[in-house]
Amino acid sequence: MQSFFQISLRSGFYLFLFCLTFISGTNEVTAASHESNLQEQIRELKLGFGPYTIGSILNKEQIDKSQANRMADSSYKGTYKFQDQDVFVVADEKNNTILAIYQRQEDVDNKGIKNTITNLLDRFGEPTATAHDKLIYWAYGEKGKIADSTYLAAKETGELDIIATVKFSSKETFAADQDNKLKTNVYCLITSPPLLAEFMKNTQ
Repeated sequence: MQSFFQISLRSGFYLFLFCLTFISGTNEVTAASHESNLQEQIRELKLGFGPYTIGSILNKEQIDKSQANRMADSSYKGTYKFQDQDVFVVADEKNNTILAIYQRQEDVDNKGIKNTITNLLDRFGEPTATAHDKLIYWAYGEKGKIADSTYLAAKETGELDIIATVKFSSKETFAADQDNKLKTNVYCLITSPPLLAEFMKNTQ
């Protein structure tokens, strides 16, 4: 079992690298047959937007769409990034595994933020943690979503296995008394720290 704080540190490093990939731009391949147990566990969580779920392998139609909408100027080494409507997808160029899924909304007022949060709560349920009225966090282990009580207890025990996360963040607070005229950018990022770690290891 990995230390809770080791997971947080390493997760932050990989998320930082991939966030740079996602936010830096907006404007026939066969899928690999071999899938790791880790990838299967992550895929079974069915975390994603639209037809894209973390850990899954792009099908032929999705690969064709990615080639028509590829964002060559903003891909991290060993990956490619494409946009399908309001969804950004980053995949492993070797086997077309989805490594991260990302949505961004710009110039959103407080009402728009609350609507987005409501949609996320409908999709992912009660969050694992929140912070500063700017961040909402869902963490998942092998058995599914990690409850907030388990997450808090992990700070005491130092042990927690996280295989996937959903993170919603806003540059401005989404507190109830926030000025509705203030516009901000909001992001929702779905990743898997161990899947990214495995990718990084295989591309070194």
